[in-house]
Amino acid sequence: MGKSILLTLTSFIIPVSLMIYVSFMFLGLDLVQSIVLSVAIGVPSISIISVLLKDNNMLRINAGNLILASVILSDIIALAVTSISLDPNKIYVEVPGIIFFLVIVVAIDHTVRKNSDRVMGFFDRIHAMERGEKIVFGAVIVGALFVSLLFELIGVTYVLGAFFAGILISDVVLGEDLNGKLKRTLSRLNDSFFIPIFFSIAGLEATIPGEGDIKILSVLVLLSAGIGGTLTYLVSRKTIREIKPRATTGVLGSRGAIGIIVASLALYQPGISTPGRSISSSLYSVAVFGILILSIGFASLVRKQDTVNDSQSSG
Repeated sequence: MGKSILLTLTSFIIPVSLMIYVSFMFLGLDLVQSIVLSVAIGVPSISIISVLLKDNNMLRINAGNLILASVILSDIIALAVTSISLDPNKIYVEVPGIIFFLVIVVAIDHTVRKNSDRVMGFFDRIHAMERGEKIVFGAVIVGALFVSLLFELIGVTYVLGAFFAGILISDVVLGEDLNGKLKRTLSRLNDSFFIPIFFSIAGLEATIPGEGDIKILSVLVLLSAGIGGTLTYLVSRKTIREIKPRATTGVLGSRGAIGIIVASLALYQPGISTPGRSISSSLYSVAVFGILILSIGFASLVRKQDTVNDSQSSG
């Protein structure tokens, strides 16, 4: 866990903190705009990184799981900070709420893993019933929506609720076979419908950044890539042996849906400087283009040959 926290510091917290400072002090943005833009451009995205780890055979080694844990922590912090910055009064509900749900998630996960045979047996019996697979699939979807609703009711963004609900679904809950079918089904839905719709909507709001916005875009991208990339490379060279530092830096530098969600939350949230919105469409476009530039640039650093072989990793 310590290594994951260290990676979170180098890949997200330190560079984003510097980006917020520079945006507020030198780029003419107010505090909310500085926070939203910096977090959106600087946050690693679980959706992109999980695919990179899987496609490059990194999930089978401990280093891949360390990276994934770091990204999960970064994304939770990013969504919480965004929600609180848009409505500071939420801090009294949001922080305790997140801590409470984290404790609940850990407790449930521990209990389920301890009684994994019974849990898997229960789902196996349902799976064996007529239309059992559809029942399990429906139960997972309804459960995720319910947890999302709970988060929304207590003032925490529903995105975090869906995120926590997904964490609880694993092989030890559904079994390897059923969990694999569920992941493949959700993956097809994402790839063929939800992801294209999501990014199409994001693209409809974006425009080519103007001359003034280019300066903001360039500074934030350079800070995120330069500071975050350099720190992550140096730390991973000392702490991670199973993946080359360049690949670790490339994976943790990848951006995606989480950043766009952060920018979208601010775009439709009433603000002081921009009536009806916390950030303008032009600043939203800066975030989208920053995310695209960093994701393409960092993802190109990742190669399958950057992981050690099985004999090296086991030794």
